[in-house]
Amino acid sequence: MTNSKTNMQTTGRLVGFFLILALLANLVGSELLDAIVTAPDYLSASFSSRSSIVMGMLLEIISAASVVIVLVLVYRALKKTSPKIALAYFCFRLLEPAITISIILASMAILSLSRQYLSVGGGEAGYFGVMGQVFLDIRNWALMIYIVIFSFGAVLFYSLLFKSRAVPRLFPIWGFAGVALLLGGSLYEMFGYAADPMIYGMVAGLNEIALGLWLLIKGFSNPLIQE
Repeated sequence: MTNSKTNMQTTGRLVGFFLILALLANLVGSELLDAIVTAPDYLSASFSSRSSIVMGMLLEIISAASVVIVLVLVYRALKKTSPKIALAYFCFRLLEPAITISIILASMAILSLSRQYLSVGGGEAGYFGVMGQVFLDIRNWALMIYIVIFSFGAVLFYSLLFKSRAVPRLFPIWGFAGVALLLGGSLYEMFGYAADPMIYGMVAGLNEIALGLWLLIKGFSNPLIQE
């Protein structure tokens, strides 16, 4: 029992570390990309700022890899609590890195388009403007779909935490509230209304940071999920 308890605590601490890493890498990476590829002069500015774009893409890759590690650790640790919820959680979270790749590819396409735009001396602005808008739209829709997929995966994640009592129930309850705001805000944007993701995603983001810090210190703890 002692070894099992130690293993669960270690697993929980790893989950906490990679939760925080995924969130911070995503925040910094997306800010680096958004500051350039969504600027009014992105066609002329993107290629000259390629170092920041590449850094942003690398951080997004780190975030995606961290998400995969978290989902594997959580699935292995909590699957006995509810096998069906755990499997659904695994499948939903696995979609997140796939969507992240599409976001990265759209950003790479904008970078290449910017290089071509500069190589012709800013000519054919109409053609490059249309192509750039297409890639921006693909990236924006991928971001909104990402939030929806993340929200469903988060509901399953917090359901596992709530049922297993692996952490204090304050965290999953707080998480449910944050996800509701996040999903509502993203759907609001999908219907064409303006909303700031930093505002409607704040509750969910703070929850992930608090949960990650708790897990780093305490790990998972509950006899129901120990072998």
